[in-house]
Amino acid sequence: MWRDIHNAQIASFDYGITGDRPFEAHLDAISFGRITVGTMTGTVNKAERSTANIREDGGDGYCLLINNSVGGMAGTQLGRDFLIDTGAAVLVSNSEAVKLVGSNETAWTSVILTNQLLDHGFTHIGDRLGLEIRQDNEALTLLRAYHQLLVTTGSFSSPALTRHAGETLLDLVALATGLKGKAADLGSAKGLRAARLSAILQKIEQHYREPSFSSGHVAAQLALSSRYVNDLLHETGRSFADRVLELRLQEAFRMLTSERFRAERISDIAYRAGFSDISYFNRSFRARFGCTPKAAR
Repeated sequence: MWRDIHNAQIASFDYGITGDRPFEAHLDAISFGRITVGTMTGTVNKAERSTANIREDGGDGYCLLINNSVGGMAGTQLGRDFLIDTGAAVLVSNSEAVKLVGSNETAWTSVILTNQLLDHGFTHIGDRLGLEIRQDNEALTLLRAYHQLLVTTGSFSSPALTRHAGETLLDLVALATGLKGKAADLGSAKGLRAARLSAILQKIEQHYREPSFSSGHVAAQLALSSRYVNDLLHETGRSFADRVLELRLQEAFRMLTSERFRAERISDIAYRAGFSDISYFNRSFRARFGCTPKAAR
């Protein structure tokens, strides 16, 4: 009965359960526009999606699966075998057959995205399917923390906030999977320009926490002109200022949601991340994550 309800309302799968324990399954989901985030725990230890299942529900979209179980989870899709450790993740397509096998008690988080969100905004998605995303991936760490924040907050009555949360989830999925970020940027550049872009991105990652850091500093260190640095970054679709701000905000969010920095003042965390103006930090943080720094703790 549970399987029939799940297949009718969410997605069609054939499930297997732990044989020596009573059946148990808990499923919660919340949607933000065209993105749905769900968590599931229980004694379901196998999920298989065949061509018949795909025909049954139309097979739309992609799913980033995060393993929250104590043990690892094995799977296969498109001839690729993968193993996702506790805290790790994998991107799978809902329009291709897939098989997942876990431990006796499983727990996972699913970020489900429609075809329109990924197919029209990112290239080479097929190259990212079935690849393990390690638990120490920084974007994945932020995604897990942001998901907990959204679960605590619940659905938004404001369409603008709902849209913003969906865009943030999409950004973090794209960064975690490599559909966006340094690897994707380098894929669109060639030869010497690619090497220089790589060096620029490395300098940004090394020095973004410095309050006075600028594109001029990068240009001087690499013996390039500031205009050349900015032009190369402009070709990737993200300016120097946008990249530095995003890295600083991600760093601040990571520290705010970490027990390690629980005793630190918010202003000190902002300074650590590279902000010299607390008012600007507060405005930027709210615009990026849809809540105040205090609410993110």
